[in-house]
Amino acid sequence: MGLDATQSGQAVDTPATANGAHDWSLGSVRDYLAQLLTIRNHTRDFTSTRAEYIRARLTTMQLLFAVGFLAWTPLDYLMLEGQGEATGIMIARVVLAAVLFGLWFGTRRETEYRGTTLLLALTMLSVAVFYTVSMAILGQAGTSELIGGYRALPFVLIVLSALFPATLVAGALLIGMIIALFLAVEFYLGTLFTVGTANFLWMLVVVGGIVMWVQAGQLSILLQLYDESAHDPVTGLLSRRVMERAADRELALAREQGQPVALFSLELDQLEDIRGQHGQHASDAILRRTTRLLGRELGEETLMGRYDGQVLAALVVGTEVMDAVVRAEKLQSALEALSSPAPEGGEPIRLQPLAAVTRVGEDERFDDAMERVSLARPRARRASRNKVVLC
Repeated sequence: MGLDATQSGQAVDTPATANGAHDWSLGSVRDYLAQLLTIRNHTRDFTSTRAEYIRARLTTMQLLFAVGFLAWTPLDYLMLEGQGEATGIMIARVVLAAVLFGLWFGTRRETEYRGTTLLLALTMLSVAVFYTVSMAILGQAGTSELIGGYRALPFVLIVLSALFPATLVAGALLIGMIIALFLAVEFYLGTLFTVGTANFLWMLVVVGGIVMWVQAGQLSILLQLYDESAHDPVTGLLSRRVMERAADRELALAREQGQPVALFSLELDQLEDIRGQHGQHASDAILRRTTRLLGRELGEETLMGRYDGQVLAALVVGTEVMDAVVRAEKLQSALEALSSPAPEGGEPIRLQPLAAVTRVGEDERFDDAMERVSLARPRARRASRNKVVLC
C-alpha cells in the first residue's frame, strides 16, 4: 500500500519548528499533507521503522484472531445444531485460523515495508473473505440471524485497522476493500438495494472516516517523533545511530544489486576552536553551509549523517571509489575557498576540512569502514591537509 521511500538523510519536515511553534505556511502545510497521503516523501529508514511498529501490532492481532476464531467453534456448533450449515462454518473457521497462524509465522520474521504491508493486507483480506463466505452460507439458508456477530465483522475489521499508522491512501484502500466485500455479500444475498443495507453502509463509511482520521493522527505523531529523534537538529542529517542502521540496510541492498559503494567522510576539526572563539551560532552556521555543499555535490538523495560532532559521513551507492575521490576533492576545495564572516567583524573564518574516501568491501559493515577512515585521519593530518585521504 505504498511506494518506495527516498534514501535522503534529510529530515522529514512537519509543520512544527524546533521550539514547538507551528509553521502553517502554504508550502509547509502542503508538504505535511503530502506525507500523510503517501510514503513518497518519507525516508527509507522511517519507512522501515514504521514497518517494525506495524509488524509488532500485527503479530498480536493475528494470534488473537486465530485463537479467538477457533475458540468460538463450539458455540457455533451449539447454536447451529441441527443446521446443515454448521459443518461449512466450522471448516471455514479452521481454514481461517490456519491461514492466520501461517501469516503470524511470516510476520514474526523481519520484513521490509512492502512485505509488512502485504502481510497486513492478507490478514485483513483473509478475515474479510471469511466474513463473505460465512454470510453467504448463513444468508442463503436464512440462519444469519442466529449469530449476529458475523454481520458485525466489517465493523470489527475497520475499527481494528485503526491500530496501524497508515497513510491516507493506504487507509482508504484497506477500508474500501472491506466495504466492497460487504456490498458483494449483499448483492449475492439480494439485499443490496434495501434500506437496511443503506443504513449499514452509511455507518461503515462514517466509522471508516473516523478510523482514517485516527490513522493519520498516529502517522503524524510518528513522523514528528522520528524527526526529533533521528535527525541532527543543526544540519538536518541523520544522527549516528540511525545513520549506522540505514547504511547497513543500503549496503545489503547495493550488494544484492551488484553496485559498488563508496564511503565519504568529512572532518571539520576546527569547529571546537570556532565555537570557543566565535560562539555556538558561528559553529552551527558553518555546519549548515557545509551540509548544503555536501548535498549539492553528492546529491540530495545520498544517505548522509552527522557521525559525531565534527564528522559528516555519506554513503555513495553506485559510484566507484576513484570517482568519489574526484567529487571529494572538488568539495574540499569549495569548502577551503568558502569564508564565513566572524560575528564580531574580525578576520573571516576559513575552514581546513579533511575529506576521506574508502571503498566499502563486500562483507563490511558501515562501522568497519568508518573505523578504517578514522584510523587513517591522523596520518593524513601529519602528511598534508590538502589531499583527500584514500584508504
